[in-house]
Amino acid sequence: MNWEALGAIAELLGAIGVIATLVYLSIQVKVGRDATEANTLQLKQNEKTAAAQMRVSLVSMMLEVNRDVYSSDELAELLAQVAEQGSDEQLSPAARARVFRFWITEMNRYRLQYYLLKDGILLGDDYASNLEIGLSHIMRNRAYRAFWMDGASERFPIDFAGYVNQLLERIDSE
Repeated sequence: MNWEALGAIAELLGAIGVIATLVYLSIQVKVGRDATEANTLQLKQNEKTAAAQMRVSLVSMMLEVNRDVYSSDELAELLAQVAEQGSDEQLSPAARARVFRFWITEMNRYRLQYYLLKDGILLGDDYASNLEIGLSHIMRNRAYRAFWMDGASERFPIDFAGYVNQLLERIDSE
């Protein structure tokens, strides 16, 4: 066998090696792409699951707040008295503390809903509308507004407090 024949065989083997490498790499790229797509689908599913869990948490919190009001005649009477008189000044210190705790819990529920909307976990105009309607309703109550303006707003993050304060400005301009 001469050198030319060996050279031709070497070139043929080199070409076969290049083709085999290209086939191998194309298979690896497809496997990698499929794995990436599967991970993307899993992440989307995880996001949907987290959003559903957050919705359940929000509903649970709303039910808990409502249960406290509806199951406690005393708290319901205190809230009605405060709403009627527009102030909590006539209440005993213990009653004022109870109303204050209820209002803080209620504002925390609205804060949770605000951040779930802001972070894109709750999607849709219904959630945004419910947040605005709910906050507008309670902020039209003079006693609740006084509670907010007299320092409760300082207990909440600046961006949420700013949202509530902008809502108050819109209510005042109506």
